[in-house]
Amino acid sequence: MADLIGQSQFKDRIRGVVQGDDATPELWNVPYQDLISNDVFLNTTKLDKTEVAANGANKVPRLDATGKGAFSITGDAASIGGKVPADFVPQTDVAANGANKVPRLDATGKGAFSITGDAASIGGKVPADFVPQTDVAANGANKVPRLDATGKGVFSITGDAATVAGKTVGNASANVPLSNGTVNTNLNADMVDGYHVGSGANQIPTRDANAILSADILTMFNQYASGKDANGIYTVVDFKRADGTLFMKSTLTNPDANGKYQTNTWQFYNAAGTAVVNTKTWTITYDADGNAVSKVVA
Repeated sequence: MADLIGQSQFKDRIRGVVQGDDATPELWNVPYQDLISNDVFLNTTKLDKTEVAANGANKVPRLDATGKGAFSITGDAASIGGKVPADFVPQTDVAANGANKVPRLDATGKGAFSITGDAASIGGKVPADFVPQTDVAANGANKVPRLDATGKGVFSITGDAATVAGKTVGNASANVPLSNGTVNTNLNADMVDGYHVGSGANQIPTRDANAILSADILTMFNQYASGKDANGIYTVVDFKRADGTLFMKSTLTNPDANGKYQTNTWQFYNAAGTAVVNTKTWTITYDADGNAVSKVVA
């Protein structure tokens, strides 16, 4: 009878027998061969029980009930993780403190280290690049200021600089302005007391070449009268800017027995001419002939 020789080859399944299969060698030798080959594979790859131990040389480590084991490694490896012995710090070079030692931290992650010797430089900086400790103080002439715990310091500056940014301090033109009660020549300030100079809202008015204020002047506005009374007097006058927006409205009210108006109210509007921003009221008095003799603003 011919033998079936197993090969070290593992298969995870074999052909199953089905109804109607013939009992022939050609049919049955195939699954038998697969079973024998699986046995050979398992036998050649199995781990001998004697090779497993809790510890020992050339042993496969066996973990205890807690999943731990006390393993030791014998022999001498040329490298560990690609690192050779020269890449590691010798244990004798590690200490809690000491010269030429690698610092060892204590259980709190701290260590008391001391550095001995004299380095020519630190981080590429030589001693001349640093400020001597004696030059640092909370205050004083020729000192580097030291801030207190709040990040503040009381500094004083002594001496007198001849120039500031290349400019002389003084009252003359091109000087850095000096506040000493003397007019600074040609000083061109952007604002005066927080206000710009111009003809717009909240600006300081200027005078033109004819000494006329360049700010809003009533005579420079278009005037539109309305509210004509029985005596032919227009009681309302609108003063409008060139763009048609309302600048001021003048209204006469409170006529006396002779039809003379005793109150004149001026209402000033915003730049858009849509809202009143200021109101002035005059009280007018007349003489016996009906002529106005006084206008008093309230």
